[in-house]
Amino acid sequence: MTRDKSFRDSVASFVGNVGPKNTGPVFYVAVVVVVVMLLNVAALVWLVVDHERERAAATPCKNNPLLQTDLSGCDLSNAKLRGAPWADVKLAEANLTEADLRNAELTNADLTNADLTGVNLTAASLNRANLTGADLTGANLTRADLTSAQLADANTTAVVWNSTTCPSGDVQNGPC
Repeated sequence: MTRDKSFRDSVASFVGNVGPKNTGPVFYVAVVVVVVMLLNVAALVWLVVDHERERAAATPCKNNPLLQTDLSGCDLSNAKLRGAPWADVKLAEANLTEADLRNAELTNADLTNADLTGVNLTAASLNRANLTGADLTGANLTRADLTSAQLADANTTAVVWNSTTCPSGDVQNGPC
């Protein structure tokens, strides 16, 4: 007990010598309030920065008009690209292995007239995607999920179809 009392007396003595004299507890309460406010601001800044970093990782190139039109050759493997506007986008030779291209509301992802020549869509989620008029020449659709996708007028010349889930839901090793 004497050790605790001695420590308490030392702290009290030190605190008594800090700050303006004759201010009483108001000064110390103000210091505590300022410290708590600074900690809250630091925590808020950390949360905002962390959220923006996660959002940028989750949706690379989204909301960037310079990149929305031509993403040819980009490595977007494992990207969560739900809700990204992909109509008329150029993704030629891009790597979209295991990418999630479904719409955020799980409705049709819009890839109409997209340039997907030579794109790697291995194990990509394209269920309910609208690929009308898309150029898939030489694309790799190995293990891709095209359940309920629309392929009307899509160019599927030289597409690699290995264990691909077709729009009908059937898994095939040939054209859907």
